[in-house]
Amino acid sequence: MAKLRGNGKNSSLILCRTSKDVIKRGIPIITKGEGCTVFDQEGRSYLDFVAGVTR
Repeated sequence: MAKLRGNGKNSSLILCRTSKDVIKRGIPIITKGEGCTVFDQEGRSYLDFVAGVTR
């Protein structure tokens, strides 16, 4: 699994909004999307329910 990289501010924001279970498994790397579904590098699908959300 790839390491999370980025500046501290954005990385902290990602980790604050991520559940502890996801962090234990590793943060998924999104490789493609179809409609409101995104897929990670292992082929697992996720519902993209945060599309268009702003602060």
